[in-house]
Amino acid sequence: MNSFGRFLMVVWVSSLVAVRGAGLVEETVEVTGRGNTLEAAIKNALVEAIQQVNGIEIESRNLRKQLEFVRAAGNDLRSLTTDEYQSAISTAAKGFIKRYEVISQSGISTDLTEVAVRAVVNRYVAGVGSSRKRIAVLPFRTGEGPYRVGEHPVAGTSLERQWRSLLIAHLVQSRRFSVLDREFSLETQMERDRLKKPQSRPEERVRLGQELGADYIVVGSFEEFRLTAENGVFRASGRQYQRLSLSIRLSYRIIELATGQTVLGDNLRVPPGPPFAAGAATDSATESYLMHWMAQRVATRVTWTLYPVKVVAFTMDGEAVLNQGGAALQVGDFLEAFNLGQRLIDPYTKEFIGNEELLAGILEITRVLPKTTYARVISTNRIIAAGAICRPATVLESSSQTETESTLEKTKSDTDALFK
Repeated sequence: MNSFGRFLMVVWVSSLVAVRGAGLVEETVEVTGRGNTLEAAIKNALVEAIQQVNGIEIESRNLRKQLEFVRAAGNDLRSLTTDEYQSAISTAAKGFIKRYEVISQSGISTDLTEVAVRAVVNRYVAGVGSSRKRIAVLPFRTGEGPYRVGEHPVAGTSLERQWRSLLIAHLVQSRRFSVLDREFSLETQMERDRLKKPQSRPEERVRLGQELGADYIVVGSFEEFRLTAENGVFRASGRQYQRLSLSIRLSYRIIELATGQTVLGDNLRVPPGPPFAAGAATDSATESYLMHWMAQRVATRVTWTLYPVKVVAFTMDGEAVLNQGGAALQVGDFLEAFNLGQRLIDPYTKEFIGNEELLAGILEITRVLPKTTYARVISTNRIIAAGAICRPATVLESSSQTETESTLEKTKSDTDALFK
């Protein structure tokens, strides 16, 4: 029999949950433990308390090994419950044990002691966002380009980092994902190392080992970004202006990490073509706007693939309420609403491939709030049901452009119209 001996634990659990800080809660549990000494019985009870609160992922063998290094001055109850001893126990248990008290003790036999212990155990509770689908945006590959803004060549890696940061921001704003950081891993590891130092409070170490893995990763290649200007003259007025010529090539994929399957593969391409009128030079403001447009387009595509926008209710005035708000939707956008029909099964693989989608009507967005969107019904084929999914009604979008003398705001409007 080892120093801990046999043990029998788990009597009952009564939880007193008090929220602490960022994600830490305290739970009070009562357990029993047995050992060949009073100290061994208490340690066994504490290991069981940690397992009850934090689950089987806490490896009991490692915990016992760590607790073996903590020795009391004596084997009496007073020595085993001093503040100094409890602090050493908390440190050895990596902060999971906050404090404890021995409720009762009894001798089962000459070499077996049983104790009842009430322990306060720290547990890390992930934030609300951790229940969402977890997604990580990895660095995109860059090639030979060209990458050019105005007359100046730029580094493809610099444009890629700028664009990827904006994509992450748009995905976070969608409130549909837990977006995992993969760019500042060095800084994150430095903070973890700081928490491991002896000066850190033991309960802070509970936060370690809670890193989330991704359900999906976004990968791709940023192949070309070229924005140049050409001078021209308005035929009617004879005034000079600049035309912006744009060429973009970007491809991306969403990969489900567990299976390696590609959930979505798409391209964002604006082929070289006739330049469009603009009153602003190809400065950093224009470049920044285009980067935002690209990031929003891809983020919307990703979000709508994994989380289709749905009709959740109708107001008394007959407006549809959608479960998506924020920058992904704009007032004046048109959406097609589809009622879900029968389940569809692939005849070859026998896999469920989705539901039949029955076009029910067209919606026009009238209000966009941070979490919801309101849209009026402008036409129907059938009654639009709550739960109907919505997709952009691209047939109603305009792509016309005309020559005009404009400010940068007009340039942005023209740019959007060109790309839709």
